[in-house]
Amino acid sequence: MKQRFENIDNIFISEENGKRKLYIKRAASGEKIPFHAEKSKLAAAILKGMREMPIKKTSNVLYLGAASGTTANYVAEIAYKGSVYCVEISPRVAKKLIELCREKKNMHAIIADARKPLSYASFVSEIDVIYQDIAQKDQSEILMKNSELYEPEYALLALKTSSIDSTAPKKEVLKKEIKKLEKKFEIEESIELSPYHSEHYMLVLKRKSK
Repeated sequence: MKQRFENIDNIFISEENGKRKLYIKRAASGEKIPFHAEKSKLAAAILKGMREMPIKKTSNVLYLGAASGTTANYVAEIAYKGSVYCVEISPRVAKKLIELCREKKNMHAIIADARKPLSYASFVSEIDVIYQDIAQKDQSEILMKNSELYEPEYALLALKTSSIDSTAPKKEVLKKEIKKLEKKFEIEESIELSPYHSEHYMLVLKRKSK
C-alpha cells in the first residue's frame, strides 16, 4: 500500500518485495509514475531519509545542469503550480530537454553556461529554490554565484566529490565544500546518496539573511 511522503503532497513511498519505491503523481492526469532513485539524485535523497522537501507545488525553481531533463521533469510535477527554468550548457545533451519543455507549460529550457547567471536573467522570474547537478570542480562556486543574483530561500546541491578531487576521501572533500558553502548558507541536511549514486551527496541549504 502506497504511503504519501509526509512533506510533499504528490510523492508516494511504497514497500514492494521488501524494497522502498517512490512514485510521483502527475498533476494533469493523476497518474502515478515511478520516481527512480537510480535515475534521479532527488529521488535517492528522499529514499535516503530527506526530512523535508524545499520544492513546493507553487515553487519557482532554477535548475542548473538539467541535462536531458529526467529529474527536471519530476521537479516540474512537484512544482506544478510554479515554473522550472532548466539551464543546460550543451545543445546536444539538451535535445530531449527541449522536447519535454514543449510538452510541459511550466518547464522552460535555457541553453546557457551556469557560470554566467546574468546571461539568462532576462528569462527567469523570482526564484524560490535552486536545484543544481553539475559535475564540475567549481560546483559550489557556481551555486553561490547564482544564489547571489537570484536570492533563493533554499538550494539543493547534488555534490559530486570526485569531480572536485578524485584522490581525496569523499568525506574530506565534502567537509571542505561545506566550509565554503557555510559563508552563504545554513546546512540543513547532508545526505549520502550511495548505493544509488556513488560519490554523491545531496545538500539541503537555506540561504543566510544578509
